[in-house]
Amino acid sequence: MKKIILISGKAENGKTTAANFIKKVLENKGQKVIITQYAYYLKDLATRYCGWDGKKDNKGRTLLQNLGTNIIRDNLNKPNFHVSRICEDIEIGQDYIDFVIIDDARFPNEIYYPKALFGNKVISLRINRTEEDSNIPYKSSLSSEQKKHISETALDNFDFDFEITASNKNVLEQKLERNFISKLINFNYID
Repeated sequence: MKKIILISGKAENGKTTAANFIKKVLENKGQKVIITQYAYYLKDLATRYCGWDGKKDNKGRTLLQNLGTNIIRDNLNKPNFHVSRICEDIEIGQDYIDFVIIDDARFPNEIYYPKALFGNKVISLRINRTEEDSNIPYKSSLSSEQKKHISETALDNFDFDFEITASNKNVLEQKLERNFISKLINFNYID
């Protein structure tokens, strides 16, 4: 494995869009890439135990925030539940892939934990979306309570390795290619 790319950002800011674009570009360069989420096992629990239908609407997002943060992180005192499970998956499969992209880093430990485990193979990337043709932060469809949830705010002042701000998908992809993927190539992470 060459690198683990951790993508962070507010809801609806383009984390998954960025992950899919990076994956496409790297695969076009002959790299083996997977995208996963820290919420992978959380979503499985929500589906099997709580009857979640997979929709990240108001009800679904509230369920995921409650299970992931209020129950797992706080009540059960398992702040590394999500990150440790995904890092174990990476350890098992690391000889079969070049890049792992995790597109939902939401807490500091979700960056520090893999950096401690995998060292300089880990890169953090923050995606910030703005309103079209302005510097005003994008207003997501989340409720005001959901926007204040710690899973949305815990990384607001984090020092990321890379940060990209864009107002739409085209600008995001251009900036990713010019300011992020080109750095991977220049540092010989891509053959």
